[in-house]
Amino acid sequence: MKKIFVFVLSLFACACVNASTKGLFERNSSDFWLNHMRGYTTYPYLPYNDEVCDLSEQLLEEKSIPTHTYQRNVVVSANVGQRMVDSETFQVKNFKNNNIVAQSDGIITNIVDEIHIKKGQEFVPFGELRIDDKYYMLIEADSRGGILLVDGEGYILDRINAIYNGELLLSKTHATVSPNNLRITPDEISRMDVSGKKENFKIIFNGLNGDYFDLIYVDYSNSNIGDAQKYTYAKSAKYIDVNGVKMEITGVYPDRIEYKLLD
Repeated sequence: MKKIFVFVLSLFACACVNASTKGLFERNSSDFWLNHMRGYTTYPYLPYNDEVCDLSEQLLEEKSIPTHTYQRNVVVSANVGQRMVDSETFQVKNFKNNNIVAQSDGIITNIVDEIHIKKGQEFVPFGELRIDDKYYMLIEADSRGGILLVDGEGYILDRINAIYNGELLLSKTHATVSPNNLRITPDEISRMDVSGKKENFKIIFNGLNGDYFDLIYVDYSNSNIGDAQKYTYAKSAKYIDVNGVKMEITGVYPDRIEYKLLD
């Protein structure tokens, strides 16, 4: 969207509401007839993307959370075949509901129509338009196709409108919104989706061989099986870097290695 309301920035990426009320008006009616005889002004509006109709919520963030952490700058040990350090993470996705919700009961009435709103009732905006430099969301408010316009603060424009031939029919008849502070605002409900544990890499002590010791680095980034690579260091090595994992070696023995993980 080119512009969006302050409190719903990038919020409404998709909607599946069928707001079409074709059939309420004759198909051969001209805009002149609608504008001057039936008390409506036609406005084009920007529809929200409806290619993915099951998108009822928005992904706010996606992050990896480690399953455990290792102490740094502390001497620890690992036996032959034991992992010295690894990286396992959960993938976490946080979602926010895209709907907007009525904050109280209310009613919108004009001389011929009325729309009842219930507290907690949810609506999915399906488009937006600008009237006099002010932006409004479009929502289908009842089963008969009554369209309401909701501004950036959640207040309802005092009109009961319709959609015809892909345009908004903005009623010229004022409606009464009761209570006058009736608002329809974003739903604050969100959910978290946590994936299964994913192993990223591990480093294993592979034993001492004379004056050298071996470490095995297993990389799981490309497969669940893991790609193993052997690194060989002199027994006298003090500081090593294994694919970005920095260690200080404090002692290497036939059955174990002692080391510090460095920052």
